[in-house]
Order: sequence, then structure tokens, then C-alpha cells
Amino acid sequence: MTRSRAWWSLGVALAAVAVAMRVHNAFAYLLHYGFDALFNWKYVELLTEFFVLPDPEYGWSTARPPLFFHLAGGLARIFGPAARDAVPVIRLASSAVGLGAVALCVAWVRAQGGDAKRCVLAGALVAFLPAHVYLSAMLNEEILAASLTTLALFLYLRAGAAAGGPGGAEGAPRLRRALARDVAVGVAAGLAWLTKLTGVLTALSLAAARVLAGARERRARPALAGACAIGLAALATGGWFYVRSYVLYGYFYPSNLAAHRIMWSMPPGERTLLDYVYVPLATFANPRLDDPALLHSVWGGTYATLWFDGQRHFTPSDDAVVDRVGALVACLAVLPSLAFFAGLARGVRRALADARAPDTPMLLLVAATLAGYAAYTWATPWFATVKGSYLLGLALPYAHYTSEVLADWTDAARRPRWLRILLFVWLAALLAAIVAAFTFGTPLWEMRGGDPLPGLPWEGAPPPDHVW
Repeated sequence: MTRSRAWWSLGVALAAVAVAMRVHNAFAYLLHYGFDALFNWKYVELLTEFFVLPDPEYGWSTARPPLFFHLAGGLARIFGPAARDAVPVIRLASSAVGLGAVALCVAWVRAQGGDAKRCVLAGALVAFLPAHVYLSAMLNEEILAASLTTLALFLYLRAGAAAGGPGGAEGAPRLRRALARDVAVGVAAGLAWLTKLTGVLTALSLAAARVLAGARERRARPALAGACAIGLAALATGGWFYVRSYVLYGYFYPSNLAAHRIMWSMPPGERTLLDYVYVPLATFANPRLDDPALLHSVWGGTYATLWFDGQRHFTPSDDAVVDRVGALVACLAVLPSLAFFAGLARGVRRALADARAPDTPMLLLVAATLAGYAAYTWATPWFATVKGSYLLGLALPYAHYTSEVLADWTDAARRPRWLRILLFVWLAALLAAIVAAFTFGTPLWEMRGGDPLPGLPWEGAPPPDHVW
């Protein structure tokens, strides 16, 4: 067996494990578990019964963009309105969409000339990212929003829009084809926007990349036309919901609604600039967000929820085994994390040196997402809003840059044998720990079905009666 075939065989095996984990979790994960699961299901029930968008004040989740909830409601009408019948199906559909985004990441790396090893690394890095695994088991919009963002970026990159698009001298037919591709990108970004507010960052990032690429190559007119096509298509597809909210309720997106007042007493309650530079040892030793040190570390808490269950919605909130496994995964995850940042640095150098490099749109999306996330956690200074899952829209840049660096660090022609063995053993240990920890109900720990809603315990004011 050739080395390439061996890698592809490994990729197929890993894909089978990723699918099996998600299918198992879709049925084994308890119905009322997950981020806002009960409230999300109430929103789905409303849409299956009345077919109209409810007042944002009606419940915890009803202010959110409707695409996921309408799609979930459609599945509920087909497979049965009872949660026990519909929720596993919705989870399976969400998992399938998420794995489709993983396939897009692999396809992009392959299109860039990536060999079998790098393609397998790219797919595994996303498919076994803990946040991606446990969000696939939950009843919420995160996986759909992230996958649509990945689709929009993939379409942009594959269309060659990063190179600035066709110039005016290249003829109207080619310009029309380019605009059609830009419209497709805008529609995908608009669907992400119709799923979650962060989708607007996708549209803005890709439109900005279009303008920047055109300016670099002195093709301003087609670039501006392409940026407008992306923006208008996104606005027509997803922006209408926010315009509707402004017309009906006086705001584009609600904040501080009465339905959410239970969060207002949640720690820490305020943010300082130090929270955005402070990464404590607890990030790796005790990755749970109610640790006093992590309460005041936005990026430490983000790491703990991206690479483990820092909010304790998937694993037991009080279990010594969970704490030890969490520390192990957090420490092992340092390797791919460092590889990602090393890859980002390479991407910045390429983007500065070559106007046609595909790094520019990826870097703009990374920058916009991180900036938006920082602004959001500043405006809502509670530990429940610190979630690595909000960064899942960066799956394609993460797969691209991390696989590039890891493939380089394990290159047989350039690296010593002992280093390659060490890195592969390290990655294998991380993968094994994630599979064991995030396959729900494994003997690693016991989920106690009589427990209250999952999540870290905290004191807060009771929510309005109608929320429950």
C-alpha cells in the first residue's frame, strides 16, 4: 500500500468514527440538554403550530433569526411534533450539515494542492474539534450558521474572487459570470445571517476582500460591482429579518430583553481590558468557566469551551474524572492551536506579498469574527456568553492553516524521525481523548438522568413565567 493510499484509508476510518459519534449522540444525548435546548424547542413548537414569527419578548429564544427554527419546524412536522420524535432527527440533520462543511474544508485544501496527509489532517481537525462535536448533539443554530459561513467562504475562494475578478476589458459575458458567482456568495452569507447575527460579518468580510483585491490589481470597477453584488444578495437573503425587527420593534437586533434578565446577575458582570490579555493556568489545569481565574479571561474561557466543555453542558458539572480529562485535552490541544497561529502568520506574509493569494478573505474573516466576538463579550459580560462555538465559522481558515503547518512539521523529507513520531503520537492521544470524552454516555463518567438542567451552577434571578 502506498503512503498516499494509507492516508486516505485512515481518512475514511476517521470519517466513519466522526459519523458514528454524531449518530450515537443524536439519540443518546438527553432531550433537554444543550445550550438553551428547552427554549429552542419551544420556538420550534411555535413555528410548527402558527407558521409566523413570534414577538421577540415571548421567550428566551424567540428574538433569534428564524432560519434554523423554521427548518427544524419543517422536520418536526414531517417526523412528529413530539420532542422525542423530532429532536434526534433535527440533530442528525444538523450533524449532516456540519460534516458537509468539513467536506468543504477538505475539498479546499485538496484544491490548493494538499496531499492525502494534509487533507486527512484538515478534515480531522474540524470533525473532532470538541465544540463541533458537542454542538452537533445540541438543538441550536450554531452548526448551521458556521456551515453556511464555510460555504460562503468556499464559494468565494473557489470562484477566484480573491484575485480581483475580471476587468472591464475582459468583456461583459465574463463580468456577468463573475457577478453571478458573487451573488451566490452573498446568498450563502445571507443565509448565515438569517441563521445568526454573526453572518453579517461573513458578508462584510468577503465584500471587503473583493474591494481590496480589485484595488491591488487596479480593477476597481468590477471589484466594486462584485462587492455590491455580495452585499445586496446577503441583504435580500438575510437582512430582511433585521429590517423587519426595526420596523416592528424599533431595533435591528434586541438586547437586554426582559426574557433574558436571568443573565444579568451572572458573573463576572463587568469586563476590563485585562480580561482580553489574561490567560491563566486554569485554562489548562481546570477548564471550566466558573473557575475564579477563568471568569476574568475571555480567551482562556474561549479556549476551554472550544477544546473542552467549559460550560459543562455535555459532561457532568461536578465529576473529578471530567476535570482530569478536561485538563488532558486542554494541554494536548496546545499543539494544533500553536500550529494554527503559525499558519496565520504565514498567511499574513503571503497576503502582503501577493494580491492574488487566497489568504486575504480568510484573514479578513478571522479578524472580523474575533473582533465581533470581543465586542460581544464586552457588551455582555457574563460567563455564559464566552463560548468557543461562536468561532466555528472559522472552520475553513482553521483547517487550511493548521493542516499546512502540521503537514510541514511532520514532513519526512525535512523533519527528523523522532519529531514526526512525537507529533503523530501527540495528535493520536488528543484524538483518542476527544472520542472518549465526547461520545455521550460512555463509561468514562455516568450522566445522572435525574439531575437538573446541565450547565455550571450559579445564582440568578428567576426568569419570567412565560419563558418556562
